[in-house]
Amino acid sequence: MPWVRFDDQFTIHRKVDGLSDAAFRLHASAIFWSARNLTDGFVSREDLDGVTARVRTPARFAAECVRRGVWHDAREQCLSEKCPGPVDGDGWVIHDYWEYQPSKAQVMRDRDASAKRQKKWRASHNGSSNGVTNGVSASSPSRPPLKGEGTPARAPRGAGRAPPLPPHEHQHPFIPAADGLCAVCQYPEPNRRHLEEP
Repeated sequence: MPWVRFDDQFTIHRKVDGLSDAAFRLHASAIFWSARNLTDGFVSREDLDGVTARVRTPARFAAECVRRGVWHDAREQCLSEKCPGPVDGDGWVIHDYWEYQPSKAQVMRDRDASAKRQKKWRASHNGSSNGVTNGVSASSPSRPPLKGEGTPARAPRGAGRAPPLPPHEHQHPFIPAADGLCAVCQYPEPNRRHLEEP
């Protein structure tokens, strides 16, 4: 599915700014709908109700889009090179659709190139996925090692003041372990976690 692109001046363009709220919603939704369905900016009269469920009587607002110049009749020849058309069908074409949106042919070329690139990558990596195009993994997520499972000893903290102890950690007496660290918290003996000996 291709991305939809908008200029940051879209909402203040004189043609768009003059649309009513419902016509604006219909126009923006039609751009998304057209990209999703690869129609090159063509919205058939038959499909108009499916463009957005949030606009009642969309034909009324389609007429407003035509009056404002953001749409035109599909059979009408447009002089703009960025405007698809004419289309042999009953409906409308989004004016200058190709200015920011890729054509159906471009989307299909991009998809084909991506599929070939991914197939080549998978073949060179023994059929495995790179995790970008296939987020599902057969392996289980790693877990931190349990205490005593060969965990490396923690290095003493650097100089400077350490942050306060979290509320769930309390001071306790130092209980030496074989590695010289505290068996309870895995920190060296002179540490604020340890109670001072009387």
